[in-house]
This record gives sequence, structure tokens and C-alpha cells, in this order.
Amino acid sequence: NVRMIRAFAAVALLCVAAPARAQIFNVQPLLDQQTNGGFSGAVEGALDWRTGNTTLTLLSGSAHGQWHRDPHLVYLTLHGEFGMTSGVEAVSKDLEHLRYRVRLSRFVAAEAFVQHDAAAGRRLAGRAVTGAGVRLRIIEGKRVTFAIAAAYMLEYEKLATGMYSDSGAQTLDHRLSTYAVVAVTAKHVLIAHTVYAQPRFDDFHDVRMLGDSSLSLVVTKHLSVKFSVTITLNTEPPEGVLPVDTDVKSS
Repeated sequence: NVRMIRAFAAVALLCVAAPARAQIFNVQPLLDQQTNGGFSGAVEGALDWRTGNTTLTLLSGSAHGQWHRDPHLVYLTLHGEFGMTSGVEAVSKDLEHLRYRVRLSRFVAAEAFVQHDAAAGRRLAGRAVTGAGVRLRIIEGKRVTFAIAAAYMLEYEKLATGMYSDSGAQTLDHRLSTYAVVAVTAKHVLIAHTVYAQPRFDDFHDVRMLGDSSLSLVVTKHLSVKFSVTITLNTEPPEGVLPVDTDVKSS
């Protein structure tokens, strides 16, 4: 049915798109669509091989698994990319995210998560986070859902070595991880928007944010079209890394 197709499309698109979204991993639109259906999963791999004027080899792979039996939900995703151009490493990043959610009442749930990621383009040799908090669903209807959440998050980060003065720096920070998510559904249309903010407890000027907006259209039983805009902000980026990233996609 349309709901199953929409959920499966979201799984595939999220596995590909999410790791590019800086250091915040947005799983909320996918989790909010799932029904009480046991285990589901998806695996995707891609090879981009170019020769001639452009020499490029890019490998990428994603795996997603989810188990949902009310009131429990467990979500796991793995993603990796590696690319070479003219014999030089051009892309190297990976991400692993595990989340557990338990519904305590109709509107309240508890969440716990762990994540590891690395990205050469952001000078990130490795980052590991873990945290737990509470999620409150304010509106729950057939057409509109709206939820907010807050969690304590412990973050360890190590920068890559290189020519910068902060080369190889390691930090251990305590952050407040918050998000708000709203989704509006019509017969063949899904509009979703998620905002994350993760300030440091001892310095609220050091904050990481993400704004993710998407419009999904069900064209036929087997075809969906999605447009998305993602903006990320890191007010204290490493040397040589820009504070703002934008990502506009149609798929």
C-alpha cells in the first residue's frame, strides 16, 4: 500500500543522504512513519567508476535495520564511503548509529542512542557520542504530528593530523541535544521538517544545529519523488572548515 511504499522509500533515501549532514544524524522522519510490524531492513551499495578526463572511483554502501514491537523500537544504520581520484584519496567517511526508544505513555517516550562517525572532508578523524533523554509528542493525528525532545549527550571528538594548529586535537564535551519535528500528511504528499540544536553545557555559544525540510510526493504505486533542503551549522568548526553547509536534493 501507499504507506509501505512511502516508508520503504524513506529508508533508502535516508541511508544515502543522512551521513552527508555534518555531525547530526536525523532519523526522526523515518521513525515516525513506522508501524508496529516487527523487523524491517534495507541494504544498498553503489560504485561510481569514471575514466578519461575525469578519473574517479567511489564506493558507498548502507545497511539499515529496525525492530518495532510496541512499546519498543530499535534502529540501526551503517554507512560508508571511500573514493579515489587520480590515485589520491578524495572521499573517506563512515557512520554508525544505534537508537532505542520505549513508549512510556501515549505522548511520552524515552530514548537512548550511540553513534560513531568520521569524515576526512570535515577534518574529523573520529567522533563518538552517547546519550539519553525524553521525547514528548505534542500532536498526534492522522494528518499532523509534532514532537519535541531533549537529551544529555556525551561527545568525544578527535581531529585529523595535518598542517593546522589544532591538528590531532581531542575534546570531551557535555552537550544538550534537542530537536523538534513536525510532519504533515495528505493523500499523496508528506511534508516534514526537523530542527536540531546541540549546545555545549559549559558554553552555549558552541552549538551545532541542523534544519532539515523535505517534500515527498507519491506519484504512482511504485514511484515517489522527494525534494529536500538541509542546512547545518557548527559555530566552532575546526580550522579550515566552514561553519555552514547546505545540501539541496531531488530524488
